[in-house]
Amino acid sequence: RSTGPGAGSGRHGALDAPAGFQNVAKAFTRVIPAATSGHTGWATEPLGKLGTFTVRITVDADGKLTDLAYPADARPLVRAMLESARILLQAGQFAFWGDSIAGTETLALELSLEQREPQEQIELGHELPTPDRPGRAYFTLPSGRHFELKVALVSPAPAPAPRPARGSR
Repeated sequence: RSTGPGAGSGRHGALDAPAGFQNVAKAFTRVIPAATSGHTGWATEPLGKLGTFTVRITVDADGKLTDLAYPADARPLVRAMLESARILLQAGQFAFWGDSIAGTETLALELSLEQREPQEQIELGHELPTPDRPGRAYFTLPSGRHFELKVALVSPAPAPAPRPARGSR
């Protein structure tokens, strides 16, 4: 469930892209809680900041995910999170900010865990990133263990060539 500013639009944030395409940074942020909350290792990871790293997401001219690259020395649980996200993203079609479809976008991620009050059920959520503001993906387990991943754009895909004005040829 999306919460917070910039949480949604009818086209999932892929401005000026063909219908059915999603913004790749927003889609990545959106899938993290579902891709991650079932991994039991989060209950035993140490509390605090678990690291800052980057991922590069590459999309081809058809809008299909072709690569989700991350540091080779990433913690095993982080690798599992990113591989689960990759699986969930492979069915989608993506675009970047503006109307660019093919390219690579780099995201800066900051992962932390904290202990909160126990609750009756798991809570999942996200706030979607924009070029000007980081987003976050989070979940809180019934035990109160709270996972948070901040997501910020580092380098968006190259801007596309300007489109001709409507009515001009």
